[in-house]
Amino acid sequence: MERAPSAGAVGVLLGGGAVRDAHDFRLLGEFPSYGRAPHDCMLVDGGATLLVSNGGGAHGQADPPCVAWVDVATQQLRERCVLADEVVNAGHLAATADGDVAVVSAPRDGLAPTIGETLSVAIHEPTGIVGATTPLGNLVTFWRLDDGSLVHKLRVPMPRGIALSLSGEEFVINFGTPPRAARVDARTLQPSLAAANRRGYLSRATGSHVSLLPSR
Repeated sequence: MERAPSAGAVGVLLGGGAVRDAHDFRLLGEFPSYGRAPHDCMLVDGGATLLVSNGGGAHGQADPPCVAWVDVATQQLRERCVLADEVVNAGHLAATADGDVAVVSAPRDGLAPTIGETLSVAIHEPTGIVGATTPLGNLVTFWRLDDGSLVHKLRVPMPRGIALSLSGEEFVINFGTPPRAARVDARTLQPSLAAANRRGYLSRATGSHVSLLPSR
């Protein structure tokens, strides 16, 4: 990644997101993304910073794919990293408590789509392993966060979302049609041996943005 200084942010206030009330979804305002075509976001630094991925303009245009760190209180840009490879965009992202970030991507607009689009991403911090889904390739892959090397892969029909379980010890993957979910041990990277896991648990989750919350 090429790091762009915050002082140069005047010309990159291109995209933004809606700020809504969490209870009734009323529109409360807008939030700048400091890049074109914002796609994913998450709070980091204890909620003080919004981490945003921006897909960028079409291939050949000036607006590059990037990741921005934006101060929540002031909406000012803290840091901006531009992806070095100009043919991919910045899609889903995940971050660790130490500030490491994993970003997955697809071909930028204007390029032919490929079966290599990587859709969803999650990080198991204790082992530094990143899980990612590639739907049309029917693959879930696992990578080392520190050096980007491939560790393991699983054949899964049309995998979409991936997230850590509430215990933090398993990756949960939603896949297939009709939608199902499966559990993978985050340390061994092997699917759970439970009988129901082999078929997949019935699931209402069909998309790629997946978060697991405790039941009330």
